[in-house]
Amino acid sequence: MPASMTGFGDASADRDGWTVTAEIRAVNNRHLKLSVRLPDGLSGLEAEIEKRVKAVVARGSVNVSIRCDSDAASSGHAIDRDRLKAFWDEWRAVRDELGLPELADGGRLLGLPGVMLTGGEAPPDAASIGPTVLETLATALQVFEKFRRDEGAAMAADLQTQAAVLDEQRRAVAEESPQVVTRYRDRLKERLSALLADTEADVADEAVAREAALFADKADVNEEVVRLGSHLEQLETFLASDEAIGRKLDFLTQEINREVNTIGSKANDAGLARRVVAMKAAVEKIREILQNIE
Repeated sequence: MPASMTGFGDASADRDGWTVTAEIRAVNNRHLKLSVRLPDGLSGLEAEIEKRVKAVVARGSVNVSIRCDSDAASSGHAIDRDRLKAFWDEWRAVRDELGLPELADGGRLLGLPGVMLTGGEAPPDAASIGPTVLETLATALQVFEKFRRDEGAAMAADLQTQAAVLDEQRRAVAEESPQVVTRYRDRLKERLSALLADTEADVADEAVAREAALFADKADVNEEVVRLGSHLEQLETFLASDEAIGRKLDFLTQEINREVNTIGSKANDAGLARRVVAMKAAVEKIREILQNIE
């Protein structure tokens, strides 16, 4: 069953004082375009995250966002102790060198850049939280894949509906095309008889038959009808596959459209022309659906 290139999946987990959230969004794209957004300190996980996403996604524009919020940050503030100590040691060195007085208010150090962290700015430790990030990503990927497969199943049903329309019209063309030659022969004979009505000449059945045979050869669509049937069978086979079939279906649809156009160019008959119009409409609907199939 095909998958949609559009999808969404998210998951979260609480562990060791952290809330980890993974979110995956995807829209259609001719190729795979992957973007990963990670908190500071977790950039080392990017390669593994890309590997896991590429294992399930073949095409589409995919955005992966990982967020890590600490319990300390959720209270509204957190202090980067290492940075505060570095500022303090630097201050003491400058104070001793320049003979400056003692710092009257040590709280001023909290206003220095990066000392006071708010809203989840405390950097997570990759070694401790990395496994949780990857587990959360795996859960989000499961949700994401289910979303895409559900969408794909709906699109596959639409494709089968349009394929059924094509096959119905194809069978009708196969049944009606021989009658086109018969009608052409009868009309030709009537026209010739009308033209020769005021003369003593007779309409030669052999000449009519010869002309009808030439028309039949030009208007013969049997080969196109057979090939079209084969393409529709192949379409059903592709839809039963769990692989990424979007590119294959794009090519197959081009072949289907080629056969329909050839039938239309040969069909010198109003009834067959209506069949061709219905087939072309079905092909256009298939093309619209395929824009979002992986």
